[in-house]
Amino acid sequence: MEETQSFVPLLIVVALAFVVPVILTRFKRLRLPVVVGEILAGIIIGDSGLGLVGHEPILEMLALLGFAFLMFLSGLEVDFDAILPRPGVWLGSWKERMSNPLALGIVAFALTVCFSVVAGFGLQGLDAADDPWLAALILSTTSLGLVMPVLKERGLTAGPYGQALLVTAVIADFVTMLLVSVYAVVRIEGLSPQVLLVLLLFGAFGTAYRLARLAFRRFPGLALDQWLSGGTVQMDVRGAFLVGLAFIALAQGLGAEMILGAFLAGS
Repeated sequence: MEETQSFVPLLIVVALAFVVPVILTRFKRLRLPVVVGEILAGIIIGDSGLGLVGHEPILEMLALLGFAFLMFLSGLEVDFDAILPRPGVWLGSWKERMSNPLALGIVAFALTVCFSVVAGFGLQGLDAADDPWLAALILSTTSLGLVMPVLKERGLTAGPYGQALLVTAVIADFVTMLLVSVYAVVRIEGLSPQVLLVLLLFGAFGTAYRLARLAFRRFPGLALDQWLSGGTVQMDVRGAFLVGLAFIALAQGLGAEMILGAFLAGS
């Protein structure tokens, strides 16, 4: 007889997702972001704590979809008009160049990689790491899934400071993810044409982005779109899910990380 899936672990997780923000609002002096409180609550009820919630199939599936959706929303928050350099900005002073969020993010990531390489070789000298380059890549990464909710909660995503932090987190998260994937493939299988397949994902993103901007300029007031987006049809929501899953499936087929496809879809 087939075992029935229990919804009790899901109930516990959803209940904590409701209770944790309420508790944190009562203790504003802690200035603890909600996402950090949720992580701590997850540690308490998980395998490292009370063991109330384990690796349930329903939770693993929802966690995968939830993380993909979070990366999709992170892509939505990227303002390309704000991060892309203005014409002639590279001809200005150093201060004007660094005022661009993209330039600031690249410099911050480059400094992080330099310090991480030094730390990686230091860990190798202490026999704490076998591969200093892999250790450096691991130390260089960050969690966009943690940075994004904090910026959103503080209302910083629309300003230049928030965009700079968001772009820096995006670069650190996805560049290191790509480098680790490529490094692992090259080390195990050697140089292979399959490594270049990841570039097709960015090619699809560039094509879709240009087509979307072209359609937005050519059909700014399309009555059919306005009608379908209202009421019970909600074509904009359906289209968002379609684009997100299309890029996720494409990333999976090309051997790239699923969350990279979700982020590009949101962008």
